[in-house]
Amino acid sequence: TSVEDELTRNGVVVLGPMPATDHVGLRIATTEPQAWTAVLRDQRGGTVSEQALGYLPAGVVDLDLHLGLLAAGVYALELRGGQTALRTQIVVTR
Repeated sequence: TSVEDELTRNGVVVLGPMPATDHVGLRIATTEPQAWTAVLRDQRGGTVSEQALGYLPAGVVDLDLHLGLLAAGVYALELRGGQTALRTQIVVTR
């Protein structure tokens, strides 16, 4: 599928690199301008990182999410803006 198809279906697309090391590019589709937050959870569901992404405009937005020193593994990523929650997974390698 194309990036646009996945964006339409899920509201978020991981642009790469994948697996990620210290950052990962994301493309999200927003319906309203609002403040967004990124939450990363480990495989047990515990929050390992929470980052304020700031106030984003409505439309398609590209972001660079910094992963810091997260251990290698698979993480659930939730992007929250108002009542909207977009979810995907990212893989971190070291």
